[in-house]
Amino acid sequence: MKEVNRAKLHNKKYLKELYVTSMDSKVEEDVIVQALDPPSNLQVKFGDMREETDVILMEAMLLFLDAMMSSSDDEE
Repeated sequence: MKEVNRAKLHNKKYLKELYVTSMDSKVEEDVIVQALDPPSNLQVKFGDMREETDVILMEAMLLFLDAMMSSSDDEE
């Protein structure tokens, strides 16, 4: 938990989200959040950030393809 104290999240006013992956499955999420002492505006999420990143990338790709299709329709 030394790393948690060194983060000094209470001073990080402009962070919006924090993704936490714990190597120790015995530590409960509540204990981690309490130790982090995040500001009230900071959303703490647990799990693998890659899963959410994959969803965001897929949405971006679909938006890009839609824009490309619309662009080619406009040219005809």
